[in-house]
Amino acid sequence: MLIDWEYYSPDTWAGEDDIYLFIIKKVEDDSYAYVFGTESDVMVSGVSADLSQAQAIANRWSWLVNNVTPDRVGALLFKL
Repeated sequence: MLIDWEYYSPDTWAGEDDIYLFIIKKVEDDSYAYVFGTESDVMVSGVSADLSQAQAIANRWSWLVNNVTPDRVGALLFKL
């Protein structure tokens, strides 16, 4: 299942999947910073060249954490 994105003007997108939250924000150099995790723990952050790439990373990350056993999540997140 793909993440449903909500747009918050002028430069922020957010989505959620079960306990996970996804935030993407356009920054001054026209790149997109992203942060994924739970309310209490940032699990992945980074910068992407464009919005669609950041959203694709979020969807892959969501698929990953929802489809692997809990003992393998850490190892696979490292490879993401």
